[in-house]
Amino acid sequence: MKMEKILVIGGAGYLGSVLCRKLLMKNYKVRVLDSLLYGDSGISELLEFNNPNFEFIHGDIRNIQDIMKSVKGMDYVIHLGAIVGDPASNLNHDNTIQINFLATKMIISVCEFFKIKRFVFASTCSVYGDSDTVIIDENGDTKPLGLYAEMKLKSETAIRNSSVDFCILRMGTLYGFSPRMRFDLVVNLFVANAFKTGKIKYFGGEQYRCFCHVADAGDAYIQCLESKEVSRNIFNVSSINCKISDIANIISSKVYDVKLSSYKHESFDNRNYSTTSDKIKKVIDWEPKKTLYDFIEKFSYCKSDWDDYLNPIYNNYEYLKKDKGEG
Repeated sequence: MKMEKILVIGGAGYLGSVLCRKLLMKNYKVRVLDSLLYGDSGISELLEFNNPNFEFIHGDIRNIQDIMKSVKGMDYVIHLGAIVGDPASNLNHDNTIQINFLATKMIISVCEFFKIKRFVFASTCSVYGDSDTVIIDENGDTKPLGLYAEMKLKSETAIRNSSVDFCILRMGTLYGFSPRMRFDLVVNLFVANAFKTGKIKYFGGEQYRCFCHVADAGDAYIQCLESKEVSRNIFNVSSINCKISDIANIISSKVYDVKLSSYKHESFDNRNYSTTSDKIKKVIDWEPKKTLYDFIEKFSYCKSDWDDYLNPIYNNYEYLKKDKGEG
């Protein structure tokens, strides 16, 4: 059988570097397009071992030549590339609009031209904003509260209006270990703070979020590549809904002598939503396998490796702010 080829845009990132390894383990040919904005830690190991099924293209998703070169010859495209998160997206609105929306429109056009079999897009559950619905599904009202969610929703519309066979995954907040580690994600930061400082400090606390382990998220993307049933569909992808304060309490129950405190923030985050992932579980039988407790336990064994967890390289906003000369 012909080995199928998959382009992962943003494959050196937090989710992308986990997903690429899963794809390679399933004997797919994987090509990554990435600007390496946060360095090459996500793929350096793959490059070092010269895996014949792995190819890397260093490029910018705003550049039509880079997109044409990357998409040509591929069977599938997974688009993860973006300025991720509200704080990072707000640093430079023009860049965010170009990267998170306009580039997606261009990529879709190129995928149509090359007749890609399926286009899988990483959206976000943040598109639901402040939802009045107790548990919201994919048909629920979208109320994006920030530029990041707004550009993701506009990208969704562009994809749905195209002729390409697509699958859109609205992701919950991810957590867990990755070759391109992040500690600006709430669970990762809280766990690191608990072990390294004995303190977890959070603002608000009553707002709900949905969460998903990065390894489970990677499995969802692969299943959406392989299933006929997902064609031209949108899915929520998360495993649990929790208040921010509940996350802190769960962690403190597993880490000895952790002090919790809350505070008010001048730019309070008004996002508040709980989602159901029943649709993806029913359509492709996706089931999350990892829990928050798994990550806490794993971190406990390697906590000494992360004395530098507050380094800006692990924080999208702090790194981009520093790059702009503001830090």
